[in-house]
This record gives sequence, structure tokens and C-alpha cells, in this order.
Amino acid sequence: MEASSSNWQSSGLQNRVLGVRVPPGLPLILRRKEFEADMIKIFSSITKFVTEVKVEMQKVSWSDRNELIGSTVVVITSTALLALFIGIVDIVLSKFVNILIR
Repeated sequence: MEASSSNWQSSGLQNRVLGVRVPPGLPLILRRKEFEADMIKIFSSITKFVTEVKVEMQKVSWSDRNELIGSTVVVITSTALLALFIGIVDIVLSKFVNILIR
């Protein structure tokens, strides 16, 4: 049985009926030498960036083990004290609000 062209329906999007706009295709690479020059420029800038990062990382003063342990103790202690303070303030304020509501 042959299908007539007037009865045929596509299962995909119908551009004209649904008003779907199809975006233009990506631009083609028309000039190979310009493309190669652009790629060389991009790779040279990436190489320059990585080299500069290496130089800057050598300038960083890294903490030794004792300084790191001391800083960690300070952070953990201050976090615990702040949590305790916030907990106490929360309990006091909640009891105060309960007294006002009654």
C-alpha cells in the first residue's frame, strides 16, 4: 500500500505550523590559515598563563605543620565557643518569648 503525499505527517516538529524558529548553523571555517593562527594564539596564551601560575606559586609562603595545627585549634575552639553562645542566647530568648506569649 502506497502512502500518498497529502496524507503523510511527520512525527517531528512542524516548522511552519508551530512557528518554530531554527537557529542558523555554526559558521564554517573558511580560512584555514586564520584558524591556525587563532589556535596558536590561544595555546600560547594558555602556556603563558600556566607559566605565570607556576612562578607565583613559588612565591607563596607556605605554613609549616605547627602553624597549621595551631590555626586549626583556634578555628575549632572559636567555632565551639560561638556555637555555645548562640545556643545559650537561643534558649534564653525562646523562654522569654514563651513568657510573653502566656
